Amino acid sequence: MDAYKIFVFSVNLATAAIAYYSFQKVFRNNQIGILGSFLYTFSIYRLIDVYRRASIGEYLAMMFLPLVIAGFYLILTNDTAQKQYRRSFIPLMLGFTGLASSHILSCEMAGIFSVFACLICAKKVFQKQRFLQLLKAAVGTLLLTLYFWVPFFDMLRRDTYKV
Repeated sequence: MDAYKIFVFSVNLATAAIAYYSFQKVFRNNQIGILGSFLYTFSIYRLIDVYRRASIGEYLAMMFLPLVIAGFYLILTNDTAQKQYRRSFIPLMLGFTGLASSHILSCEMAGIFSVFACLICAKKVFQKQRFLQLLKAAVGTLLLTLYFWVPFFDMLRRDTYKV
């Protein structure tokens, strides 16, 4: 029980830190970062997931959702001429890696969100530098999560399912 309590504390702390980073990057304001982190970390649905339902995979995935949104925001809005733009794919890649590692359904929903975001911002997405950053994030996520996808698809291929 103590290990689970330490785990929940660690996830809550990491969620607050990741949400602060994400909100601060999007709004470029420390106070909004703190407020956004507070509101996200203490949102009712998330707290119910953590303390009532104990839905470990889902609240772990919720830790990475702000990172996905901030990653898309950084790639689609930052100036491509800046030197730090070359690293703008990292939050998106880490966010999707965390989602894929913790909760597949949340990863699928974020993937659908990503498709819609790319369709809405198609003019920006197909600019060479932005497209390259999105491609780096996708390939990086795939490579970082191969430990999961290879056995998963192998199991799907070998097993027989009756519906």
